[in-house]
Amino acid sequence: MYLSQETKQLQHKLANYCRTGKYESIEGVSKSRVKQYRRLVFNNVKNTLNQAYPITVEWLSDDDWLFLVNAFFENHDAQTPKIWEMPREFMEYVAESNFSEKLNKPALNDLLLFEWVEIEVHTMTDVQLEPYLLKGDYLYDTLVLAPEYSLQKLSYPVHILNADKAVEQKGDWFIYVFRDVDSGVVQFLNISVLHTFVLEKLYEKPQSLAELLPLVSSIFGFTEESQLKEHVKNFIADLHVKGALIGFRK
Repeated sequence: MYLSQETKQLQHKLANYCRTGKYESIEGVSKSRVKQYRRLVFNNVKNTLNQAYPITVEWLSDDDWLFLVNAFFENHDAQTPKIWEMPREFMEYVAESNFSEKLNKPALNDLLLFEWVEIEVHTMTDVQLEPYLLKGDYLYDTLVLAPEYSLQKLSYPVHILNADKAVEQKGDWFIYVFRDVDSGVVQFLNISVLHTFVLEKLYEKPQSLAELLPLVSSIFGFTEESQLKEHVKNFIADLHVKGALIGFRK
């Protein structure tokens, strides 16, 4: 069923008022009551963002957070009909609008990304894996990693420090985010660039460490292969303990 042009115009006027607070006469709507619509819609948006970004809300002043939410609410043309996806658009809007500089909060974009990735990984569709063994050899068996994951590069270590302290340690920081296959809990690991490369390759193509190590050695310039083998083997063993490595495929 198609809406009439008149109905579309009325809906557009109401939606525009809810976003901007600037009232334009709307047939059938009481000016004295229409503000309640805006209050309810705005509160839904604000509450959703508060729940998605609790660390950012606590870190910023109330005025700065309200400024960001208002700017997003008034100016952003939301693309998703799913309210749980709205925080991703908020994160992208804040970055594109350069609010980190306007508010003098260099770590703002990284902190929003860090918090959003948890939601993203938690809500990923379950990946069906082929049968695998719970025990195996870290070097010579094909490794099976938690299928719901994300690898991210940050400029500030907001995953291990308060955002204000993190600014003092600008650099290349990498995080591995995965969902525990048993509990569904999302975990974050601080990893090196070498670890990131290893994980990227293991996710691109299921393989054993023995198959992957020659490439790692050539890329990172290791002369002592035994040292590299032990280092990466220990990293994989740690992933096994933490639940990121879930099994082995012969």
